[in-house]
Amino acid sequence: MSQVTHHQEQSTPNLGAEIVEVIADREGTNPTQLSPPLHSVIDPDALNSLFQSIVSEDSHREGSVCFTYYGYEVQVDSDGNIIAELLDRE
Repeated sequence: MSQVTHHQEQSTPNLGAEIVEVIADREGTNPTQLSPPLHSVIDPDALNSLFQSIVSEDSHREGSVCFTYYGYEVQVDSDGNIIAELLDRE
């Protein structure tokens, strides 16, 4: 399995867009060409809200969300890291 890791630098995350960009980059395609769209798998606004609430609080909490999208297992953690691991396509 091949893995790609991306770190979100912004204080206000747009994780949905970042996830799509990471996978499109890995696939060598335009983000708009990924089908199905990310919002059919996970609610990007809810994902952003989840991690925005962690970023805005004084205390540090740890956690992550995992889901499958476009043949990748995607993990987003509370630090804004995005890990996309290619699943076997056989």
